[in-house]
Order: sequence, then structure tokens, then C-alpha cells
Amino acid sequence: MRQFLALLAAGVALLLGLPLPASASVTDDSIKKLDVEITLDESGTAHVKERFEWNFADGQGHGFYRTITKAQAYDPEPNNYRVYEVSNEQVTSPSGAPA
Repeated sequence: MRQFLALLAAGVALLLGLPLPASASVTDDSIKKLDVEITLDESGTAHVKERFEWNFADGQGHGFYRTITKAQAYDPEPNNYRVYEVSNEQVTSPSGAPA
């Protein structure tokens, strides 16, 4: 069971395409809150909802860029790719600012 949970966590991490640190200007912006809801259905499809509360330290800014991996080569066949379908992408801002 423990191995299954570790494998599931690794799969979800790959699915989400965890962002790599980017070189950017240093700011005091911060994430106040992060909620991630992942539901797996019987077909193996992961339904993911992320909700961020972003604190713009100076009152302005554009937030962050979210990167999602949609295709990835894998061993032992590096010419084969796992493809992750992404649909129904939505971004909103409670303040009405462009998101």
C-alpha cells in the first residue's frame, strides 16, 4: 500500500508538471494560501483544481506563470512519449484583474 501511495504521488507530480524555480527579480510577493484538489475517476483521469491566494507585496504585479507538462519522453524508449491531455483550463481573479 505504501509503495502504491508513493507511485500515485509521483504520478500526480508528473501530471501537474511541477514548476521549476525560475530566475526572476526578487520581490516580497508570497503565496498566502494554496489549495489543491485532485480527484481520480474510474478511467484514471485526474481532475485537478488549484486555488492560490497571492499577496502582492507592493500592491501590483502579475503573479506567477504556471507550467503544465503535456508530453514527456520516458525510459527505456526515449522516442516514445507519455501524453497528458489538458482541458477546461480556466484562470480567474476575484478582483476582476486580467488573469
